[in-house]
Amino acid sequence: MKYFLIYGLFILLMIGVAQEGDWAQWKKHVDPVYESPDSGFAASDPSVLFEDGRYLLYYTDVDNRAGATIISLATSQDGLEWSYQKRLLELDKTKWDAAHESAAIWKENGKPYHLFYIGYQPKEYPPQGFYSADLGLAVSENAAGDFGVLPEPILERSRGWYDSDMIASPDIIKVRQIYYMIYTGHCYENCVEPAGVRLLGATSTDLIHWTKHDAPVLEADPDIPWMAGYVAEPALLEVKGKFYLFFTAFADWENTPPLIGLAQSETPFGPWDINPEPIVVATEDWENAWVGAPYVLLQGDTVEMWYMGVSKEGVYQIGYASSILPLHTK
Repeated sequence: MKYFLIYGLFILLMIGVAQEGDWAQWKKHVDPVYESPDSGFAASDPSVLFEDGRYLLYYTDVDNRAGATIISLATSQDGLEWSYQKRLLELDKTKWDAAHESAAIWKENGKPYHLFYIGYQPKEYPPQGFYSADLGLAVSENAAGDFGVLPEPILERSRGWYDSDMIASPDIIKVRQIYYMIYTGHCYENCVEPAGVRLLGATSTDLIHWTKHDAPVLEADPDIPWMAGYVAEPALLEVKGKFYLFFTAFADWENTPPLIGLAQSETPFGPWDINPEPIVVATEDWENAWVGAPYVLLQGDTVEMWYMGVSKEGVYQIGYASSILPLHTK
């Protein structure tokens, strides 16, 4: 593809070189750290917990027999070598969530595990184009136990708004007694102009009932070439009262590979001080077509990131990168 020639020199300069200014550099693991042994095709949209000395990876997998995406679980002692455990939610093609994707796990003391996912009715497999999807929730008392799925979506698309066509890729953070969610809104027809993909927000006090923020949390920026097309797939992290937003960004829809960007704010919904350079870029290897869907954890002074990497052959795997605090010295 022509964009790999355009980005080739840029990628070489980015790999292993400290970024200019006051933003931290990121070190990528050379090889993917996980590929789903269940499907042999897809391991994407990672969400990770660390508890009782082990990592738990909740991710989008594929049920080849059903021809639909599902949510699966893997575990690790170090975050790099993973062992597949099980699929977590059963499919029912008669329900609104006949396929499951884009999981986000939430756990806090005194509450059960909350597994947020998008549900939709797949029209074909592999999914082509964009599909109508809403946000569902499953709850369990055990990280790998049986999750009880709520019968209806907890957050639905708003027709004629920024998420008119699809809700995807949620992440959640708690500030005092309020839960803040950032998610991806897709809008292509009969919606707020301009049509496209952007990051939206919602708040809740109980993780079930959500109120949408009245404006986008982050949109494409024509003054930043690598995020001039759209932004998607957020991850939120709070460090010492500062909020960091990790996200997937496209320069445009067809001609450039997506990247992972980073921004900082004083509040969970911005406004954002955006790192002028992406922090993870595609390389001519196992992730030579796409990098995105980051998820981050803070372990001591190390920020660990798992992300989705896609090859030109269409294989989805999980990659790993890390950085040391501070992420931004401003």
